[in-house]
Amino acid sequence: MVAYPRLFAPIKINRLRLSNRIVMAPMASNFADEKGGVTDQLLEYYRQRARGRPGMMIPESCYVSPEGRGALRRFGLASDDVIAGHRRLTDVVHESNVRICAQLHHAGFTAPMHVIGQYPVSCSTTVLQSKGQPFVGVIPTTLSEADIATLIVRYGRAARRALEAGYDAVQIHAAHGYLINQFLSPHTNIRNDAYGGSEIKRMRFLLDVVKEIRRAVPPDFPVTCRLSGAEFHDGGYGTDFVVALAKRLEEEGVDEITISAGNYERLDLIGPQYPNPMGCYTGLSEIVKQAVRIPVGVVGRIGTPARAEEILAKGKADLIYLGRELIADPDWPIKASEGRDDEIRPCIFCNLGCFDRMMNGQEIRCAVNAAVGCEFRDRRRKRSRKKRLLIVGGGPAGLQAACFAAERGYEVHLMEKTARLGGKLHVAARPEGKEQLQSLCSYLIGRIEELGVQVHLGQEMTEHFVKRIRPERIVLAVGAKPYVPDIPGIGSPNVFMAEDVLSGAAAVGSNVAVIGGGIVGVETAMELQDQGKRVVVIEALDDILSDQGSITKKNFLLRLGKRGIPVLVATRIVKINRRSLTIRNVLGEKKLPIDSVVIATGYKADIPQEVAGGCGDIPTVAIGDARKAGALLNITQHIQEELMK
Repeated sequence: MVAYPRLFAPIKINRLRLSNRIVMAPMASNFADEKGGVTDQLLEYYRQRARGRPGMMIPESCYVSPEGRGALRRFGLASDDVIAGHRRLTDVVHESNVRICAQLHHAGFTAPMHVIGQYPVSCSTTVLQSKGQPFVGVIPTTLSEADIATLIVRYGRAARRALEAGYDAVQIHAAHGYLINQFLSPHTNIRNDAYGGSEIKRMRFLLDVVKEIRRAVPPDFPVTCRLSGAEFHDGGYGTDFVVALAKRLEEEGVDEITISAGNYERLDLIGPQYPNPMGCYTGLSEIVKQAVRIPVGVVGRIGTPARAEEILAKGKADLIYLGRELIADPDWPIKASEGRDDEIRPCIFCNLGCFDRMMNGQEIRCAVNAAVGCEFRDRRRKRSRKKRLLIVGGGPAGLQAACFAAERGYEVHLMEKTARLGGKLHVAARPEGKEQLQSLCSYLIGRIEELGVQVHLGQEMTEHFVKRIRPERIVLAVGAKPYVPDIPGIGSPNVFMAEDVLSGAAAVGSNVAVIGGGIVGVETAMELQDQGKRVVVIEALDDILSDQGSITKKNFLLRLGKRGIPVLVATRIVKINRRSLTIRNVLGEKKLPIDSVVIATGYKADIPQEVAGGCGDIPTVAIGDARKAGALLNITQHIQEELMK
């Protein structure tokens, strides 16, 4: 019996029958070549996800015109030259009996000038402040009506190429602040002609694109559309406009609508994180679903099969789009269908490897799945006899390395000097909104047990132990130790380490200074405020959260601002006193009335001498914080570098 009957019920989009309600949502990988064509890297990445058996895959957006390319290595359908490569992709996906849909896209004024070789184009010459030069932003060239007519034809030609390449459907990308969304939004469309000036005129470009695509493909060929269900900022459109638009799209022959949210003014909504709730856009999709008869899909922090099933059961959507979840675990659909929820590698929605790198034009990676981006190299790596590997350290780096190596045929021994596995994951999961880290910890521990990894708890690293195991290779994943700055008074009894505060091992007073404005310091400050403490964050650099990507940083700044937690930057600590803290910045030197100080100034790599000495002459590598203290993404990157050799 199927574990989730609604999620795995078939559905039809026009003539196209999907075997289940799961759709891989489009997320640019930057694995294409510089002409927008298919590479072996891109092909194998999608082969792995097709083998997971979603009902349909929308690989990633394809630019329809050269000036609409969003990054140098974005996928394209702007030329007949790429059709053969796309055919390779559709054939690979069809091998797994999975349907595949091409998303048609034009970046508009978000297209980087250094990529397209010109100033970008848009519906109007309005300023996008969140992108481009400081104090200038991006100021695009206004498209003439003749230019618009040319682009409409190019959308139709791209749809025809998709059909020739073997795609089963096309999706028009009209969300997220790209060109069509720019026409739809009163915030960016200030035209006063046939394509702007009223709601229906702002809809016209999209509706004309739909008509052109409908002329280019057979009537039973599915045409779908992705919309931002609302823009959530001043001057943007709301749900009433989207409902009216959805009805018009249905009238013009669109066969399915997918609801997302956000644009470049609200990038935090394109790749939603906490405090956006799980399933954050189901309220929007429900509103649209009640207004149309065609299927409606939804994306955004779905996370688990149980949540997907609940969304369908409550009538909030007909299709479940999974983006980051299928990057983290390509086999999510198969595992869900068999009720193996606890075997699904959970996405932690950190955005570090996927969204942040995608927006920077880099190849995507994943903080919890070390194979992402290296599937082709990993698949072709020759397997020799079973090698014995000793991993020292049972924290996040050691656990991930143990899973990765055991899955690839190593005999793995995992040594941890304490009595439990997980390391700093247990503390990192304590702050509000970080519950997925505990899920990751549970998954990794369960996975190494399933893989037969031999675990040695309470074991110190000694030469005798190494000789007994006789490894051919050693991986040091011993983590890092907190960096303690050299400040007068740092050894006072009212000074505590952030991880001790977060774990509950240390109790602080009522007036607290958190020294360090990275992610740990900010999370500690918010945790202390929740306990009723008065908190100030003090950072020596000119800004806080420099260790985070733009989306995560914006989310935390919004939360800090709403909480009213004061943040001092470019501020040095002169001295820690028993009842005060002496600081110095551009305003001079002063004392703050403080009874407790929390140190959150980061970590530094530290491999104890006894650990290094115990390795002898056995080939040894360090990964994770033991190599370079930083984000979880470092772990999977180090695993790629060291364990794919």
